[in-house]
Amino acid sequence: MKKIIKFLFLIVITFGFMIGIANAQGFLVKFIDANGDGVINFELTVTNKRVTNKSEITYYTGVAPPDDHDNYTQLLEIPPNTKKIKKQFTWQAPSVGFFLYDIYLTSDYDTFYWTSQGDAIGKSKGKKDKKIEIDWENFFVTEDYECYKRYKHSKRDRIQLVAVPIPPALWLLGSGVIALGLVRRKVKTSKFFS
Repeated sequence: MKKIIKFLFLIVITFGFMIGIANAQGFLVKFIDANGDGVINFELTVTNKRVTNKSEITYYTGVAPPDDHDNYTQLLEIPPNTKKIKKQFTWQAPSVGFFLYDIYLTSDYDTFYWTSQGDAIGKSKGKKDKKIEIDWENFFVTEDYECYKRYKHSKRDRIQLVAVPIPPALWLLGSGVIALGLVRRKVKTSKFFS
């Protein structure tokens, strides 16, 4: 009975670990030329609201390809005490009809915080991918600041959150741990009956 409980405990711990990894994987943002006019239109709204009278920080936000963070593009500078900045963007759509980007936030261009690395919370708002919100407040911004940005697509284009896939190595690790538990159990059982 103890062996069965240990085995079940092993499975629960393994799956808990894998689910935790999955939840920490972060997300990317997909900008879609939904109407096929060759351009992607969206509106970016940012906030950098000061909560107390401590240090003032200017943030910068932008995008980069998921596999090339060195090739980033700055979209906006966000000064302290900014209640709301809105800016319209128009991008030439690639041949596939969408861009898949990692979104960053930084204050010094030395340390970057990326949505793909779990440094932000993203959520969709409205019907049919009307807009998304990205919030870094709970991850690295000091308690004196709230900083988030909202991407809103144009009437005919779309914008989506895309989960970063879990690396196959983690699935392999999890299944390996469970298999190891099964093999140990079979070996001990066969020794007992021989």
